[in-house]
Amino acid sequence: MRLRLLFVLLLCVVLCGCFTSYNNQTYFRKVQVKIQPNPSNDIIRIYIDKYGYFYPNIAVPINRSVFMHPYNHVKDADTTGANLYYYFTTNTRPLDSLARFYKVNGSGIPDRIYNDVENKIVAAYADKIHQMVVRLHADKYVVFVHGFNVEDATEDYELLKKKIEEGHYNDNKHMVFIEIYWDGLKNLNNKVTSAIKIWEHAQNNSRYVALALRKLLDNLQDPVPLVIITHSLGASVGTGALFNCTSKWAQMKNERDQLQLDNLMKLRTPTFPDIRLGMLAPAMPGVETFIDFNKRSPDIEAKDNRIYPIVIGYNPYDFAVSKWFLSAQMGATTLGCNYITKNQAEIDRVKKVLADSLKYDTAYISKLIVPIKFKTKKKFPILHLEEHGLPYYLKDTVNIKKFMDDLFL
Repeated sequence: MRLRLLFVLLLCVVLCGCFTSYNNQTYFRKVQVKIQPNPSNDIIRIYIDKYGYFYPNIAVPINRSVFMHPYNHVKDADTTGANLYYYFTTNTRPLDSLARFYKVNGSGIPDRIYNDVENKIVAAYADKIHQMVVRLHADKYVVFVHGFNVEDATEDYELLKKKIEEGHYNDNKHMVFIEIYWDGLKNLNNKVTSAIKIWEHAQNNSRYVALALRKLLDNLQDPVPLVIITHSLGASVGTGALFNCTSKWAQMKNERDQLQLDNLMKLRTPTFPDIRLGMLAPAMPGVETFIDFNKRSPDIEAKDNRIYPIVIGYNPYDFAVSKWFLSAQMGATTLGCNYITKNQAEIDRVKKVLADSLKYDTAYISKLIVPIKFKTKKKFPILHLEEHGLPYYLKDTVNIKKFMDDLFL
């Protein structure tokens, strides 16, 4: 008990300074340039900033210093740093270059020019994915979404794709892999205290990225089945793309920002014939997320649901989602550790909400929600806590096979 009290006091001290840490935001252009196209041409990589704006083609230059630090020192809560919209609409030359590359009339209002370009970027991605589907005779989209504190998810995605290939899930089927790289912020000095400071901002970013992913999915041309696999805070992106998580997403302090978010949520939610969602160590609450399961655009009733199954890979001892004993605090991550509240586990509480509030049949729910308990490498043995990273979950060979079987078979 004394050790827990000291831990809480430490967190209080840390959180009092949560707005003093400087730019932990991600500049994806260097990753975009470094990563070469996949030789098998079955992968497309998509880079998204913290407000859900898509990075343009690498032929369009971005001044890193101006983009990341428009006012020299940019705090994590600041809206201007690492914001593609702000960078291009407030800098004439970059906007001109962007408009020329995408063949958009550059003589209008900057906001309109940028939005026209944004639509062209998404359309170009959708067209390229369509060409891949045709060329490969593909019959499935597979979307990967990384989590918090990941600057370059390339290696994690390679491991995830390898697991799919090793399981022979794509032997008789061809898949198009859509890799999402988004600004979940980064822990610059790899300290727990730094991670805590940026956690709230990363959660906020996931809202906009979720709706950007929804926009991309809405533009896809081929009505083939969709599988989304997420890790950690990527679950907030994956679920937010599929339904409107209004209960979990805190009300914006700025009325104009809230109106913008509300308008974004009006974008049609995916209607693919078969949608499957797999979440490893989902760093988000369960009940507050799935209470909104039927809040699509437009809303649905239980009989209209196409998201099936939802596979939840959880670990009660994962240090990041259990937060030792604070899973329900500081941005709840209760789903990823199946946190117990009043003698009821979070996943059971999710099932109860689906049955009681959303009127799903209990027999259907038992097949809809598929929980799989994982075990990863010990991180803090004295506290009985285990690793959180995606590679550690993939090393649990027995349970990752169950996870993949439920998603792909």
